[in-house]
Amino acid sequence: MSAYPTEAAACQAGQKQLAHAIRHDLAQRGVEFSHLQCLHVVAARYGLDSWNVLQARPLAPQLHPSAAAAGIMRALLKRGLTADAELGEQLAALPVPLTYTVLDESLTDYAAKAQVALSLLLVGDLTDAAVRQLLEDVFEAQCLRTDFSARPSPNSVFVWAYASEAQFRSDAGHWAGMVMRSADDWRTGRPATYDVKSALIRAVQTPAEERFGLSEPRRRQLYLDHCRATNRARVTADQAYPIDAQDSLNSVRANQAHKHAELERWEARLQVAFGVTAEQLHEIVVEGMTKYWPMSTIRDTHVASLETSSLA
Repeated sequence: MSAYPTEAAACQAGQKQLAHAIRHDLAQRGVEFSHLQCLHVVAARYGLDSWNVLQARPLAPQLHPSAAAAGIMRALLKRGLTADAELGEQLAALPVPLTYTVLDESLTDYAAKAQVALSLLLVGDLTDAAVRQLLEDVFEAQCLRTDFSARPSPNSVFVWAYASEAQFRSDAGHWAGMVMRSADDWRTGRPATYDVKSALIRAVQTPAEERFGLSEPRRRQLYLDHCRATNRARVTADQAYPIDAQDSLNSVRANQAHKHAELERWEARLQVAFGVTAEQLHEIVVEGMTKYWPMSTIRDTHVASLETSSLA
């Protein structure tokens, strides 16, 4: 079963969770707000006037807490609460609870193996501890499933959690955390294995900056186009010089030479299209790899920035 929610729907789910957290925080102070009123306060963290406006722009970036505090105070005053600066600052800094939506679910239902494989899209403030706790909760919930015909419960569970839908779709192993317990683990009594990628979590939280005269979205596009150009070079090399098992050494040499020449040609075009040098292009590719920017699959060879320009 595939759900594939949009990133917008996932963000809205997180924003609703934040409204619950704000309502709870206000209640602790003796202030009773309705859920809708708290949704309006959430919108103020994005610099927007109301929840309806935020619903129309769910991917809007949150303001820095210092900038959001003033908007939150105005939202509270508009709804009859006399707010001080300290309350506005505290609500602006309140972390977004980590939750998730299901990107993909796959079930295997045999007597020897009843397996659940889940891919999740994380929504909220990422920390190593929060990701680990969420994985533990999801794993325990999946172990209690009873919707299998061959076994009373699953004996194989795999869960991958992603920081963005684009990282999931790139199929490059760019998950923020995962938990697995195979049928063999169950049989031998081995516990579940957990893994949280601290480097990826830090990378996705790194503030965007301009480099080489290019904004981060522009550099991400260059990195994605370079991935696609690499894929295209591989595909064209395999078509022009397929690997021959009877003459493997020569066919591999011809294949690699063709791929290298094709990639050099595409890189030259990318340099012109984005206005960068060869050295700057290399640094952006390394940046994309170290920051876990979404990649393209081997089937994706459409180089958007070039094929929609006069360079095509």
